[in-house]
Amino acid sequence: MPGKLFPVGGGAPITLAKREMVVGRAESTDIHIFDPAVSSRHCMLKFNGVNWVVVDLHSKNGTKVNEEPVTQQRQLRSGDMISVARKHRYRIEYNPAQEKERFDRMDSEEINVIHGHHLSNAMGPETTVLPAHNADDDHWVG
Repeated sequence: MPGKLFPVGGGAPITLAKREMVVGRAESTDIHIFDPAVSSRHCMLKFNGVNWVVVDLHSKNGTKVNEEPVTQQRQLRSGDMISVARKHRYRIEYNPAQEKERFDRMDSEEINVIHGHHLSNAMGPETTVLPAHNADDDHWVG
């Protein structure tokens, strides 16, 4: 199961779908909080290969973990409480080993996709094998 943020007080859980997710008021952020107290790009959640961490992005109203201010970067444990701009609170839940495996798998899948073409060791039905290029076969058509 992917890592998730659970809003304290109710609401749908938020899946931590990408290795880095920006939280903020701007529409371009991954997790939108439409509140003037939240900075446009408030904080970032990122998986460092071992754990999720939160980085405050110089927000005006701050980011806290378990009521302690985040000054730069803070490691997150499953069950920690993240506060954004003092009033938006989330509980993070994740399994470090499962997250590492999930992101390693996603990374290996990205490597196998080149210019929209999926490459597979199994050479599945969607794979087209092109013959080697022979310069002697080239002809100028004018």
